[in-house]
Amino acid sequence: MLITIELKDEILKELIERNEIGYKLDYNNDANSFNISVPVFKEILFHFEELNFIRVVEKTMRYISITLTANAFSFYEHGGFYAQEQLLKAEFEKLQLELDALKDVCPERFNNITAIMANITTIMSLVAVNAR
Repeated sequence: MLITIELKDEILKELIERNEIGYKLDYNNDANSFNISVPVFKEILFHFEELNFIRVVEKTMRYISITLTANAFSFYEHGGFYAQEQLLKAEFEKLQLELDALKDVCPERFNNITAIMANITTIMSLVAVNAR
């Protein structure tokens, strides 16, 4: 199973909508509620911890006790992972428009910059596919 932005947004939403700051999660039960495996669920929680969305209070083989941080609430209120991806796409589109404006002013540099942008776009699409 791939970890998609939609899945991460769904889990973050569920955690936030429980209306609690801290609680105990059962790996098996909570993973099943999202129709994902326990290793995938653990990996998403680890990712949330890296992003400082959660703090791990206690961890056992079966349970994890966490607290949500203000970062999680802010990120969710600003649209979550989907909005983050859309913002990145919009920034690349804006950059492409700016590059197109340079086309007539400095054609030789435009070709170099366009090649670099194509490489970045390719890399970003590969990262997006692998993140899903």
